Amino acid sequence: PLPAGQKTDLWLFIVDQSSVRNGPQAAAHIVARVKDLTTDAWTRQGKTYILAGSGDEQFLRKYL
Repeated sequence: PLPAGQKTDLWLFIVDQSSVRNGPQAAAHIVARVKDLTTDAWTRQGKTYILAGSGDEQFLRKYL
């Protein structure tokens, strides 16, 4: 268990690459802050992945 008050939510979205306009290139990760979430998006083998969590970029890197 984590200490009280520590946010623990983590989401992973997977969509067909053709569904995302101007998505990340295969070798690139795009990290962005969206309101209270940090996101990391990348493309691999025809799929685009978006990982989002309540932490910072270093927090997300643990799950890649």
